[in-house]
Amino acid sequence: MESLIGTGDGWYDGQGIFHEFTQESVDAMMDSYKETLESIKKGVLYSKYDGDGDTYSMIPPTEDVVSSYSVDIIKDNGKTVYIGDYSTVEELDKAISDAVKNGQLTQKEVDSVQ
Repeated sequence: MESLIGTGDGWYDGQGIFHEFTQESVDAMMDSYKETLESIKKGVLYSKYDGDGDTYSMIPPTEDVVSSYSVDIIKDNGKTVYIGDYSTVEELDKAISDAVKNGQLTQKEVDSVQ
């Protein structure tokens, strides 16, 4: 990762802002990777990215697992609407339906993610 510093390479965050690799960002990433490795050694399970989206999951070995359902919908104007943190798919579906009813989203926008 050190070789990326100063090359112009980087990443876009969730707000569409580009961040170039710096010594500070590489150090922060390495610290995060080390923390993840230590937690794996303690029994925490992590999922891998499957190519279908930015799915990230971890299951602590001694805590109850709680599911959270959400979706990011990109509107026709390019803005993203996040609907989420529901404990069931039914609750998420109702929230999406309510967003269409109140005009926050169009049915076409919703259909593009389903």
